[in-house]
Amino acid sequence: MVSLRQRSGGSMLINTTCAVAAALALAGGALAQPKSAVRIEGSGAHRAECDAMQLKPFDAALWESLSNWSGTAPTADSTKEKVILLFTWAGWNKNTFSAVRVAEAAHKKWADKGLVTIGIHNPRDFASAAEAAKSIGVTFPYAADEQGKVRAALKVDGDPDFYIVDRAGNMRFADVETSGVEHAVELLVGETAEQAAAVPESLKTAAKVKMVEATKTDDTKGLVKPGQPLTVTFPDPPEEAYAAADWPHFVDTTGLNDYDQLAKKIKQEKPVGELPEEGWATAKPVTRGRITAVYMFDPLDEDWLSQIPVMNRAQDAWQRDVVVVGMPLPNPDKRNQLQSEEDRAKYDTERLNAAKSIVGSRTVNHAVVTSTGGFATIDKWMAFANSGRKLGVVVLLSSDGKVRWLGNPHLDNFRPALDQMVRVDPGVRARRRAEEARAKIENR
Repeated sequence: MVSLRQRSGGSMLINTTCAVAAALALAGGALAQPKSAVRIEGSGAHRAECDAMQLKPFDAALWESLSNWSGTAPTADSTKEKVILLFTWAGWNKNTFSAVRVAEAAHKKWADKGLVTIGIHNPRDFASAAEAAKSIGVTFPYAADEQGKVRAALKVDGDPDFYIVDRAGNMRFADVETSGVEHAVELLVGETAEQAAAVPESLKTAAKVKMVEATKTDDTKGLVKPGQPLTVTFPDPPEEAYAAADWPHFVDTTGLNDYDQLAKKIKQEKPVGELPEEGWATAKPVTRGRITAVYMFDPLDEDWLSQIPVMNRAQDAWQRDVVVVGMPLPNPDKRNQLQSEEDRAKYDTERLNAAKSIVGSRTVNHAVVTSTGGFATIDKWMAFANSGRKLGVVVLLSSDGKVRWLGNPHLDNFRPALDQMVRVDPGVRARRRAEEARAKIENR
């Protein structure tokens, strides 16, 4: 059984090593940079698309696809030999605001050193941008991507996404994790245009093998795969650290009585979710030091099963830091239509059997538990899902087990909320530090 009780009181790394510094020396002077890492996001097809963009010229003609600039629009001439920090956001989505603040901090710190920061607003509801930007204190230019052409060119898979172009005009880092933006910008601002231009060509030199090893995506999820036992030890952060974290915002006033009551209860009481010890269609995952994303579905309803590919992609994107769990709950509308206890019992048996079979038939890449009930009130969880354009409901638990967010995985705010959870969770950060310390020792 999954229960709630009241308690008181993708990532990846791009390594920049001495080999990169040696390549830069070919351009007229090496950068004295120690071994370091730039975090990037994503995996699978999305990551492959982003990798294909890296070290290739950025198309400055894309500026013409943006409109309603808040300031002076950039041009190919105005951005020549500058480092360009691009990021996507939405004025109506508070979960992107922390990324806006990261961009603003970078702009203030490095604008006089050649950094150009540009915000690319979501195609929807640009009218919300001005008020949001004013409240945050944005001083860099932003614009509307009304037709979504820039997002399509950059292979954006959700807001916020960060991209950084170097002084040679090449896309150096595509889809940078928010926590890695500062370090990535600092690296590129410290280069000259000649040094930046030498990086792609250096991959074709006799040191190509070494360079590829130094600059390729280094998948640290190899240390710990989703839900597998930990290979490192680390202290559990204090409750004060969780209380101070900037958890993602979620609405609690929708007009849906059951959902609003549940959302307010979550915000006020922060209930704890406990996964069962038994009843798993897969191995029970290890959630310590990770975010747990529990989504609910009726395995007998094809509409509900539309969540599976969405959650598969989420598990792919955050393999290192997130444990996705599917939980088959009865659809109350369907179950209540059944007239007899015999019919309801038959429905429950069919539902659980179907939940076990989807692991193989649907190519599920995450954990699935077949126990039901106890996760708050089922009809309240379903009320929000049934109200959406697409069916779905997911709750995000921080590494201390508390429910921090509730929403529909099909909607735009799910991925930013999950990204923010990963970035601010004290337990995730503690586990990462321990893993990265281990990686350094093992020279990974």
